[in-house]
Amino acid sequence: GTGPYRAVRRDYGWWLEDARAAHRPAPVPVLERAWAPLAAARLGALRAGGAQAVVELGPADRAELSGESEYALRWYDRRRWTGILVDTSDGPLAEPSLRLAVDQALDREALRDEVGGVDPGRDDQPLTLLTGPGPYTAPSYNRGVLPTPPDPSAARQRVGEGVTLRLGVAPGLDHGPSLADAVVRQLVRVGMEVEVVAFTPEVWFTEVLSGERASEIDALLLTFDTDQDPDAWLHSRRDDRGVFQPFGSGHPAVDRALDDVRRAVDRDATRRELHAVLADTRALLPLWQTDAWTAWRSEIFEHHPLTPGDYFGAIERWTPRDQKAR
Repeated sequence: GTGPYRAVRRDYGWWLEDARAAHRPAPVPVLERAWAPLAAARLGALRAGGAQAVVELGPADRAELSGESEYALRWYDRRRWTGILVDTSDGPLAEPSLRLAVDQALDREALRDEVGGVDPGRDDQPLTLLTGPGPYTAPSYNRGVLPTPPDPSAARQRVGEGVTLRLGVAPGLDHGPSLADAVVRQLVRVGMEVEVVAFTPEVWFTEVLSGERASEIDALLLTFDTDQDPDAWLHSRRDDRGVFQPFGSGHPAVDRALDDVRRAVDRDATRRELHAVLADTRALLPLWQTDAWTAWRSEIFEHHPLTPGDYFGAIERWTPRDQKAR
């Protein structure tokens, strides 16, 4: 609802430009999405005028900018959540006790504090811990499922010796390498050897999501959009089911729960049951949902108000007409 745009190729990448439809001109004539791996680099670009907006601010950055009139801060629901998909059909994590060990090894509050921070000024934190698929505000979210408390000692006893876990890391992971490194450290401290397999976007879209890399990973750390259908990621691949299932085969109990969701009239109730089944089987180990504050240079925001989620939450990528979609 904020104006029409078209993708335009330039020598240095793709931009979104105003399509100049007479009935609805775009409020900002040109949008370019850039990515910087370090928060300091994003904030530095904003201050130097090299960027007009930062899509996601950490608590410390928000506190730093909140008193400066040059910047407008706005909250928005990114509707994204992060977790670990587990191969329950093959490899070391086909053993339920080792899936429990991984769950017990993960100290989610410590992970959150390390990579996302805690904002003492907010009742709702930037990262809200989850026990199942987000969003946590949805009627389908099962609040009766309790989180697994971290227990490194019990996890170490279950792991024993000689367990190697191959952890895939998806491109576009919120908090990127810092989160992957923190997860690896927590798994190593309970006696696991961890091999990290980081996928490029090209390999991700063409090979991982098609299941071609299933034999190379035992678990996959990734960030989901909440509007993505869990059936596509969790159900075993067959016909139109499990189209993004990276391991090919899902857990039989999860397949049955997803079948119930598809047949149900009251899908919220069956999705709450699916939430419980995922927690019981540990086919999915959720971490948290991400909400965000964004910063805009005031001269941009005051004259061209935008809804950040329209551009940076729902639109992840686009395929130009002269390129074949994958």
